[in-house]
Amino acid sequence: MEQFADDFEAHGSCADNIQDVCIDMSASYHAGVQEHLPSATITFDEFHVVQLLTKAVDEVRRAEVKQLPELKRSRYLWLKDKRKWTRQQVLQHANLSRMNLKTHRATRITRKACARPSKPPPVLRRPIPLLNKCYSWAWRCRLEPMKQVAATVVVNF
Repeated sequence: MEQFADDFEAHGSCADNIQDVCIDMSASYHAGVQEHLPSATITFDEFHVVQLLTKAVDEVRRAEVKQLPELKRSRYLWLKDKRKWTRQQVLQHANLSRMNLKTHRATRITRKACARPSKPPPVLRRPIPLLNKCYSWAWRCRLEPMKQVAATVVVNF
């Protein structure tokens, strides 16, 4: 970030004019932006947030499959976009969703956190209300992997 800010200023611009930065959740990137681009609002790279959430869902499923053999061979059901499910996956989901599964709860949190509005607002500067709602839900769900993701995102926010 220091090199970028210096190069930016060497080409006639001012690093203080940068208002938005999209980075992954690395602590070094976060610290670099705060130090060298102090006026910038940080947005986390969606790919890395989704990656953390899907890993957490799979951890919950792996722990739960030990008690419920019905969950075997359902990994991609929980990770795949609902719109791309096969007929068999739709039926499998219908059967599994009646069982009050921890995996189902973790998936619902993930889908809520990753939901996109059907009509995006003209300018979405900081999605604080949605983040707070998802954080609160993830923290209260009593699923340790989901709580860890919530803590990671909030600590880095």
